[in-house]
Amino acid sequence: VRFGRVESALEFGTATGYSAIWIARGLEPHGRLVTIERDTKLAEVARENIARAGLQGQVEVQVGEARDIVAALEGPFDFVFVDCAHFEALEASQSLLRTGALFVCDNVGFHGNRDFNQALLASPHLETLYLQCYLKGRIPENTAFSVSIRR
Repeated sequence: VRFGRVESALEFGTATGYSAIWIARGLEPHGRLVTIERDTKLAEVARENIARAGLQGQVEVQVGEARDIVAALEGPFDFVFVDCAHFEALEASQSLLRTGALFVCDNVGFHGNRDFNQALLASPHLETLYLQCYLKGRIPENTAFSVSIRR
């Protein structure tokens, strides 16, 4: 995020806010992150963690179904981070991601993500590279991620 001079970012899957905090720290000083979480309890934990990190002014946690939230968002975004496979994120990247922006997906190596991975590779608007990570004590297939550039 920091190297790309990102001013606007979108995250699918906030969970406890860990990724949101790192993304927000890499944003330009006036940058903004919108992060989407379906689970109300997790979103509340994320808001607390984001506030504790002093980033509540830069991060907006939206709660609900991604397809509903995305429909109301205005882009373009400079960066999209997807925690696991979200077809809504892939669809949104066509209209919400500016040309040349990054679309990064974590956990694409999980066995249940085959359909998402095939759709990502077949996407005519994204140029995608898959990267395998080898972390001690982790199953290598589960630690893969992808980096795509919006054409």
